[in-house]
Amino acid sequence: MIKQGIPLSALLLFTTLSAHPVFASEPQVKKSKTNICHPKGGRYYHKTKNYTPYNSMEACIQSGGRAAKR
Repeated sequence: MIKQGIPLSALLLFTTLSAHPVFASEPQVKKSKTNICHPKGGRYYHKTKNYTPYNSMEACIQSGGRAAKR
């Protein structure tokens, strides 16, 4: 139930921002659901929608990911 006095737009914004609280902007690396680490600026970085964010390629690879071939 939504409390009175809190605009729906504020709740939606909070929900969106709280999904990945560490990153106010885009993460440096996105690990896709197929365990491929896409660095910012990489060919498929912006196409990767379902991902786990990482601060570095090293952290992504240590989590079980692999570097993208392209």
